Amino acid sequence: MTTYTFDTLTYVKELVAAGVPEPQAEIISLKQKSLMESELTTKTDLRNFERVTKAEVGALELVIKTEIGALERFTKTELKTLELSTKAEIKALKQFTKAAINALAQSTQAQFNALEQSTKAAINALELSTKAELNALEQFTKAELKVTREELKALKLSTRRDLQQMELRLTHNLTLRLGSMMVIGIGAAASLATLI
Repeated sequence: MTTYTFDTLTYVKELVAAGVPEPQAEIISLKQKSLMESELTTKTDLRNFERVTKAEVGALELVIKTEIGALERFTKTELKTLELSTKAEIKALKQFTKAAINALAQSTQAQFNALEQSTKAAINALELSTKAELNALEQFTKAELKVTREELKALKLSTRRDLQQMELRLTHNLTLRLGSMMVIGIGAAASLATLI
């Protein structure tokens, strides 16, 4: 701290002139000088404090900038790691979804093929049964009723029409079932595709 110039002699004279006994005036003067020297701050002290504070603030700014730079580098590294991890997860999810769609398509195709085979077998069995019944009916008709050939042809045509209508109904039912299965398969595939 900078020392102050304090005229103790003049201060003592002023106190004595004001009626303070001289020994007390000297003690007051010394205490006043001591107090001023230890407690008051000068402009030089303030400038020194300002220089020290600026240096400390500069050092603190440098530390903060260094820490911010390190944090930015760390954050960029973390973001890059997260980006790579996310890309890998998306790729794995795409592969899983493609595999699930392929498995669903194969399963649907197998069900379609099985349904087609069973329907064809049912149609063939029905056709054979109907032919056998027609033959039996024809034999019965010829033997028992002695129906003319024209009536027999009409009966055959009618029976064939009935058989064709039955085939159409079975084909229609098969088409509806297959259509429903395809809609379910496409819906499942679309649901999986939206997850990608």
